[in-house]
Amino acid sequence: MFPSLPVKNMDQLTANISIKRKLFSGCFIWPVYIMLQKL
Repeated sequence: MFPSLPVKNMDQLTANISIKRKLFSGCFIWPVYIMLQKL
């Protein structure tokens, strides 16, 4: 995809993307989990 970038930068990029994805999924799942606990 980005042949001009070094491999290290690609690893950092994918790590940042996975962390943001985990944070986003956590922010999406927690309110639903709390609402289910209150039912």
